[in-house]
Amino acid sequence: MDTTVSFFVGLLLSLAGFALVSGGQGKCPRVGINLALVLPGRTRCLHLHHWMLGTALALFVVLVVCLSGGTLTPLLWGLLGVCAGAVLSGLLYDDAMDIVQPCARAQPC
Repeated sequence: MDTTVSFFVGLLLSLAGFALVSGGQGKCPRVGINLALVLPGRTRCLHLHHWMLGTALALFVVLVVCLSGGTLTPLLWGLLGVCAGAVLSGLLYDDAMDIVQPCARAQPC
Protein backbone atom coordinates (compact mmCIF):
# COMPACT_ATOMS: atom_id res chain seq x y z
CA MET A 1 0.00 0.00 0.00
CA ASP A 2 1.27 3.46 -0.86
CA THR A 3 2.44 5.57 2.10
CA THR A 4 0.00 8.40 1.33
CA VAL A 5 -2.89 5.97 1.18
CA SER A 6 -1.74 4.38 4.46
CA PHE A 7 -1.63 7.77 6.16
CA PHE A 8 -5.12 8.75 5.02
CA VAL A 9 -6.58 5.34 5.87
CA GLY A 10 -5.18 5.73 9.39
CA LEU A 11 -6.46 9.30 9.60
CA LEU A 12 -9.98 8.35 8.45
CA LEU A 13 -10.12 5.32 10.76
CA SER A 14 -9.09 7.49 13.67
CA LEU A 15 -11.67 10.17 12.91
CA ALA A 16 -14.38 7.54 12.42
CA GLY A 17 -13.47 5.95 15.75
CA PHE A 18 -13.58 9.36 17.39
CA ALA A 19 -17.05 10.00 15.96
CA LEU A 20 -18.28 6.65 17.32
CA VAL A 21 -17.00 7.04 20.89
CA SER A 22 -17.20 10.81 21.35
CA GLY A 23 -19.92 12.03 23.63
CA GLY A 24 -19.67 15.53 22.14
CA GLN A 25 -18.80 18.90 23.63
CA GLY A 26 -19.06 18.89 27.42
CA LYS A 27 -20.10 15.23 27.61
CA CYS A 28 -18.24 12.13 28.66
CA PRO A 29 -17.02 9.76 25.94
CA ARG A 30 -18.94 6.52 25.47
CA VAL A 31 -15.67 4.59 25.74
CA GLY A 32 -12.35 5.60 27.19
CA ILE A 33 -10.70 7.07 30.22
CA ASN A 34 -9.70 10.49 31.45
CA LEU A 35 -6.03 10.87 32.29
CA ALA A 36 -5.16 13.46 34.88
CA LEU A 37 -2.17 13.95 37.16
CA VAL A 38 -2.86 15.47 40.55
CA LEU A 39 -0.58 18.44 41.15
CA PRO A 40 0.92 19.28 44.58
CA GLY A 41 -1.76 20.76 46.79
CA ARG A 42 -4.33 18.29 45.42
CA THR A 43 -6.74 20.95 44.18
CA ARG A 44 -5.50 21.26 40.58
CA CYS A 45 -4.88 18.51 38.06
CA LEU A 46 -2.87 18.29 34.86
CA HIS A 47 -5.32 16.92 32.29
CA LEU A 48 -3.65 14.86 29.56
CA HIS A 49 -5.82 15.37 26.49
CA HIS A 50 -5.75 12.69 23.78
CA TRP A 51 -4.32 15.18 21.30
CA MET A 52 -1.24 15.40 23.55
CA LEU A 53 -0.87 11.63 23.62
CA GLY A 54 -1.26 11.44 19.82
CA THR A 55 1.42 14.10 19.38
CA ALA A 56 3.79 12.32 21.76
CA LEU A 57 3.30 8.98 20.01
CA ALA A 58 3.86 10.49 16.55
CA LEU A 59 7.05 12.23 17.71
CA PHE A 60 8.25 9.01 19.32
CA VAL A 61 7.69 7.01 16.12
CA VAL A 62 9.49 9.56 13.95
CA LEU A 63 12.35 9.87 16.47
CA VAL A 64 12.87 6.10 16.67
CA VAL A 65 12.84 5.78 12.88
CA CYS A 66 15.30 8.66 12.47
CA LEU A 67 17.68 7.45 15.18
CA SER A 68 17.64 3.88 13.92
CA GLY A 69 18.33 4.95 10.35
CA GLY A 70 15.20 3.16 9.22
CA THR A 71 12.44 4.23 6.92
CA LEU A 72 8.81 4.98 7.53
CA THR A 73 6.99 1.91 6.23
CA PRO A 74 3.34 2.05 5.10
CA LEU A 75 2.35 0.59 8.49
CA LEU A 76 4.14 3.41 10.32
CA TRP A 77 2.55 5.96 7.98
CA GLY A 78 -0.82 4.45 8.93
CA LEU A 79 0.07 4.83 12.62
CA LEU A 80 1.03 8.45 12.01
CA GLY A 81 -2.35 8.93 10.31
CA VAL A 82 -4.08 7.57 13.42
CA CYS A 83 -2.04 9.98 15.55
CA ALA A 84 -2.98 12.87 13.26
CA GLY A 85 -6.64 11.94 13.62
CA ALA A 86 -6.32 11.88 17.41
CA VAL A 87 -4.69 15.31 17.36
CA LEU A 88 -7.26 16.82 14.98
CA SER A 89 -10.23 15.40 16.86
CA GLY A 90 -8.81 16.49 20.20
CA LEU A 91 -8.26 20.05 19.05
CA LEU A 92 -11.94 20.34 18.09
CA TYR A 93 -12.96 20.48 21.76
CA ASP A 94 -13.52 23.89 23.35
CA ASP A 95 -11.33 22.90 26.31
CA ALA A 96 -8.47 21.52 24.19
CA MET A 97 -5.98 23.97 25.69
CA ASP A 98 -7.30 23.73 29.26
CA ILE A 99 -4.49 21.66 30.67
CA VAL A 100 -4.32 22.69 34.33
CA GLN A 101 -7.83 22.35 35.73
CA PRO A 102 -9.58 21.90 39.07
CA CYS A 103 -9.44 18.15 39.77
CA ALA A 104 -13.23 17.79 39.76
CA ARG A 105 -13.31 19.16 36.19
CA ALA A 106 -10.34 17.09 35.00
CA GLN A 107 -12.14 13.86 35.99
CA PRO A 108 -15.80 14.53 35.07
CA CYS A 109 -16.77 10.97 34.14
